[in-house]
Amino acid sequence: MSILESIILAAGYSSRFNFENSSFRKYLLPFERSNILNYVILGMYKAGISRINIIIDDKTEKSQITDSCTNFFEKIKIDRHKMDLNFIRNNYSERENGYSLFLGAREVSSETFILSMADHIFSVNVYDELIKNYKNQDILLATDPMKIDGFYDLAHSKFIKEAKEAASKIHAAGLNILFGDRNGNIGWWGAGKIPIPTVRNGHSRGRLSQ
Repeated sequence: MSILESIILAAGYSSRFNFENSSFRKYLLPFERSNILNYVILGMYKAGISRINIIIDDKTEKSQITDSCTNFFEKIKIDRHKMDLNFIRNNYSERENGYSLFLGAREVSSETFILSMADHIFSVNVYDELIKNYKNQDILLATDPMKIDGFYDLAHSKFIKEAKEAASKIHAAGLNILFGDRNGNIGWWGAGKIPIPTVRNGHSRGRLSQ
């Protein structure tokens, strides 16, 4: 089945990052020769999506996104104008993603579309895979498989206490985790369960310690 439209939620202020430039957004952080948002748009383009509805906040300038996108696509020899970037203002960003989705869904001509955050990084072909595996009336979700290991919680932590609790869930040995919050607090933990050998009745055994 062909899915030709998408919605990208990009109406947050990125206030958790406390950027010096208040107009800067997390999805503009450098990634893969450009920034995170352009990486998301590229994946949708490669999946055959021609109309992309981007929900932005009341302060972001559209040109900040379109100029960046055009420059990036020129570098990789793709005609950006083959895509229709439709910008939709969310003037009430405090209502968060549910309201942004409501605004975007009103602009989509079909009941079937791809929904993505502006700052989530997946494999560039994830949208193509979702479309290939879509069956009528399905809802397909691409999510981070590392959630059970604490990485998801760590990525969404706002304070040191939350980050410490998330780090305690990570079982992969040998990881150093450095975290700082907007209040100037910094935490540094070594995460992972490390085998501790023990000897009983002449046989070596091991147990895990975290």
